[in-house]
Amino acid sequence: GVGKSSVAALLAVALRRQGQRVGVLDADITGPSIPKMFGLKDRPMTSPLGILPVETKTGIKVISINLLLERDDQAVIWRGPLKIGAIRQFISDIEWGDLDYLVVDSPPGTGDEPLTVAQTIPDAEALIVTTPQEISLADVRKSINFCRQVKMDILGQRGLPVVEHGLEARQVEGLRLPLALDLVPMRRDVGELEHHVQLVP
Repeated sequence: GVGKSSVAALLAVALRRQGQRVGVLDADITGPSIPKMFGLKDRPMTSPLGILPVETKTGIKVISINLLLERDDQAVIWRGPLKIGAIRQFISDIEWGDLDYLVVDSPPGTGDEPLTVAQTIPDAEALIVTTPQEISLADVRKSINFCRQVKMDILGQRGLPVVEHGLEARQVEGLRLPLALDLVPMRRDVGELEHHVQLVP
């Protein structure tokens, strides 16, 4: 992949270190990786108010289909309606409490998962993540057009950065977004991501 899940996890860590109340929703139903990023294995608990997300050691609240499975390697073979239903439940039925930010890690493309997020969270904003390869940029262009069609703001349209890794100026211009910066250093030890991430000043 291009690092979407890594960026989502790092963004959540950065926001939490600033004192924000943060949740992470893993919307990649068939290929969830957020629990692995944070080293989470506990199953969500229930309360009279609903299902409680699993919390990291620093208080980031996380929900993922992987936390509900019997085994980490268990395949989720679901058609669209089941995936849509799960994401809607993750958004509305999980007892998130008061959050400042909910970071949603979506799978690549313009399918059921990002569409469900866009329709269920009207004020959601997109963070575009890519690498310089043309095959990745081709998918990103579709994602950008998707956001514009569903009227989802893209971070970068208001002077905020697009995360990228080594894009050349001509490639950035081709995406028709105003700003692209290398924001996040990637580390190999993502299993302990929360404790090792270093933020770029």
